[in-house]
Amino acid sequence: MSAVEQLAASLGFSVVILPDTVADSVQSAIRFLVERLSEDGLILPQAVNEVVSNVMKRERLGPTALGGGVALPHMISTAVNRVIGILAHCSSPVPWESPDGQGIRTICLILSPIDRPGDYMRALEKVARAMKQDRADDRN
Repeated sequence: MSAVEQLAASLGFSVVILPDTVADSVQSAIRFLVERLSEDGLILPQAVNEVVSNVMKRERLGPTALGGGVALPHMISTAVNRVIGILAHCSSPVPWESPDGQGIRTICLILSPIDRPGDYMRALEKVARAMKQDRADDRN
């Protein structure tokens, strides 16, 4: 199990395989992940479209791809009452604006309530660190 998978499990995040059928764009990948969070009972079904829209707005502010085939989309949302997330592995790379121009094969979506900024920042830091560790392990 990779460092990011171990961390995702410790944070209560689901780990899923992103179907090739939704790997054609950032928006379709994000929609799949948000819908999966809704299916898992973490987001109300009526909030899915708003969450997808807001994650995409956040992406337009600055892409969340870190390079090395990983992306960490994240945002504060009124649709959640605690930090939640989902980790996805992609067999087909998702075309995503990234520093190294690589498509994305690992996505970790994190959503946090507005009143938990400390929890949000800690989760982001932990996931980013685990993703960096996994990339370093892959190079060795």
